[in-house]
Amino acid sequence: MSAFSLRTRKRLAAALVFMIAGPAGTDVVFVLEQEVSDLFRRIYEEVQTMPARPGERFIRQEFFIGEGDDDTYKDIAVSIVLPGEDAPPDMIVQITWMKRVRRDRRVAVARSTKTLRFILEADGTRLEGDEPANGEIAVLARGLFTAVRNKKRLLGKAPSRGFREPREYP
Repeated sequence: MSAFSLRTRKRLAAALVFMIAGPAGTDVVFVLEQEVSDLFRRIYEEVQTMPARPGERFIRQEFFIGEGDDDTYKDIAVSIVLPGEDAPPDMIVQITWMKRVRRDRRVAVARSTKTLRFILEADGTRLEGDEPANGEIAVLARGLFTAVRNKKRLLGKAPSRGFREPREYP
């Protein structure tokens, strides 16, 4: 049995595949960018159908990315803000990586944060902000899409039609 957890082994395998396939050609990178662009467009459409909080003219939702159903033990917190109807279609995503406190494993503090802005265009989405490392954005997009769909199910909202779950999970 390996000393690495299953999650770590999956991440290492994904990084290895990306490193091997990256120099072979730009086709793999282009397909990855298209998949990420498509996933963030789907995330935008899913969050847009969720209700705004009373008194707010924008939609703000929080999600947690990780394994299992209990958000207490998930290590990535994501906040999504969709500006009001008068603004151009864009989405602000704040990703916070959490670090567990040694005394109580249920308590987590922010380790690092990145803020991304996705502008929806006719041919996809354009990313503004400090982009995560290569390949990490795809894993985050898949995990976030799954978290959005799970929260909609929890709230009793039906997921948007025509979308299927991503093939891989983080």
